[in-house]
Amino acid sequence: MTADKLRTSCSSRRRKPIVELSKSSQLVFACNAGSTRIRLISRAFLICKIFVLAGCAVKTEPPRRPATHFLVIGGGYSPDSNAIAIERNVIEFDRWLDERNVPQDRRAILFADGDDPGRDVQYDDPDAAIPEVNQVLAAVFAEEDGISDRYRTNDIKNVTGPATPERIADWFDKAAGRLRKGDRLFIFVTAHGDPAVDDISQNTSLLLWDDRKLSVEEFTAELDKLDPQIEVVTVMVQCYSGGFANIIYRGGDPSAGLSPARRCGFYSTTFDRVAAGCSPALQDDKYDEYSEPFVAAISGVEPRANVDADHDGAVSWEEAHCFALARLNTIDIPLRTSDQFLLQMTPPENTFDIKQDASPAEQDAIKKLAAALEINDPFSKDALESLEAEWTETYELLDAELVALEDKAEDARAMLERVVIQKWPELAGIWNPRAHAIVREQGDAIVSTVTNHELWEKFLKHREEVAAADERLLATERQLAKVTRLRLLLATVANRASLYRSADQAKIDQYRQLLDLERGVFAE
Repeated sequence: MTADKLRTSCSSRRRKPIVELSKSSQLVFACNAGSTRIRLISRAFLICKIFVLAGCAVKTEPPRRPATHFLVIGGGYSPDSNAIAIERNVIEFDRWLDERNVPQDRRAILFADGDDPGRDVQYDDPDAAIPEVNQVLAAVFAEEDGISDRYRTNDIKNVTGPATPERIADWFDKAAGRLRKGDRLFIFVTAHGDPAVDDISQNTSLLLWDDRKLSVEEFTAELDKLDPQIEVVTVMVQCYSGGFANIIYRGGDPSAGLSPARRCGFYSTTFDRVAAGCSPALQDDKYDEYSEPFVAAISGVEPRANVDADHDGAVSWEEAHCFALARLNTIDIPLRTSDQFLLQMTPPENTFDIKQDASPAEQDAIKKLAAALEINDPFSKDALESLEAEWTETYELLDAELVALEDKAEDARAMLERVVIQKWPELAGIWNPRAHAIVREQGDAIVSTVTNHELWEKFLKHREEVAAADERLLATERQLAKVTRLRLLLATVANRASLYRSADQAKIDQYRQLLDLERGVFAE
């Protein structure tokens, strides 16, 4: 066969068929090679058959089960602010995740300097051998803070990286592609905080490693990277943490309206107050702050019977919050996102049964706070205001007493400092190379000069008086904090009842959705 004949033969056999659509919606194939018309099947039947056959070839994947992910952000902004108590919070929380068999790929810990071998954790060594001359000079020069501090690298075994804005942003960038609709993200923050730059704004900040900051608005922008249907629960324990309750609003700004994202949170204190970790309470034998009872409640460390107020067999976030609210003996004023939602409302007249409108967890907290304050009727506005006025007056008197005692102690200290500098002027400059030699070589003489001076015993007495007065003032401040917690809780219940009696159905729906999130439980 010639090449030309070969090409002609091939072209005849490969000629495309002509497709005709008959009036009966049938596909008819006609070929020019013959006049035979082959009626096949109806178009509808053919299409169905194609889809059925195609479906048989597709592997059906089982539905994906929603998962809970955990992000822990912790540590100070420098080694001398990164107390061992903060590290302990992170270690205990990570231990709880181990007990719940949470996979490592669903948890991340960003803490201080991360896995850098540098010494980033501060701890006090009560057994440290401090020479007497160092103790005496530290007291005389008012430099006792940190005299027994030691530093080591952190002991967090599963640390993911440092707590910096860049690493947090990187985590959210990756989480945006990994987390899916229906998943939950639990964020636990134990760190330090900074107030807003002005007295009006609630845009407080989280202090991060290397003196960095992350504001409420910046944190909200990170959350916005996630699918809005991913449920986010935050527990934040730092000064001014209540500002972060505004993550429920667009851009973290209350004036911008609620965000469509599913978010709620629980915070150690309000946006304008320091938290317990930044008070003398840090020096107590038992470190007492908001996350300790909260985590104990959800982890099962605290017996469920003490926390499960509605007796449904599970501990909700709200129940853990109310348990902490009543248990704490600190200056903290814990806050929920739903409290923040209602704070903008004007407290209504007490024309309804506030006892009935409180949830079981809230009723339990009200009862326990009232018992701690020795109030017979916590729902009596007059009784509560009278108690608050009484404690406020006591606080002001104790504060004035403390200031007067501190002045006496300072006067004695300043005179002793002058005595030392007159004899050893080099000690006025700690970095004077002779100062260290003098302390080393003449330590006994320095101690003798100071401790035999007539002002030394007076100075020690004044210091003891200051310490006792400071403890009395702190105890009073703790009682005032309980009064404020109770007032905030009662205001929340009253405002909720008022909202439910209003005609603003849209706002009611928004609030109820927020409550549903806060009343959720940890589930896998």
